[in-house]
Amino acid sequence: MEIMNIQHRIAFIWLMIALCYLFHSSYHFSQAVFGMDIKIPGATGKVPVSMHLMRFVLEVFSMLLALLTLYIKKKGFILFLFTWAIMLLLLNVFHLGETIYKESDNISQVGLLSFVVVANFFLVLDVRKWKAVMS
Repeated sequence: MEIMNIQHRIAFIWLMIALCYLFHSSYHFSQAVFGMDIKIPGATGKVPVSMHLMRFVLEVFSMLLALLTLYIKKKGFILFLFTWAIMLLLLNVFHLGETIYKESDNISQVGLLSFVVVANFFLVLDVRKWKAVMS
């Protein structure tokens, strides 16, 4: 007997990924506690629109997908989830590589981003299974 069905697993992974994006930001801010200047050169104190958009797409949209996954069983939605999960996996792999290259001593970030890549990989696999069942 399967303890958690595929939709619940997918929703749970989306939530874990969203939570990890929040941790990722907080890890950057925690560097200031230890004396690192985290201010971006030329920063004015106002958060740029691009940052708001990025947070919405990565954090809020991931949570929205978790919620919608519990209620929508349409093939088009599942295909969208599959495509989005693959694109996000590529982005997360690239970001992990960039972090290892530029901040290899930041063990917290490397560990967290590695976890995100693994979770995202399982997300792709589970959405693919769900897509196959619904076809």
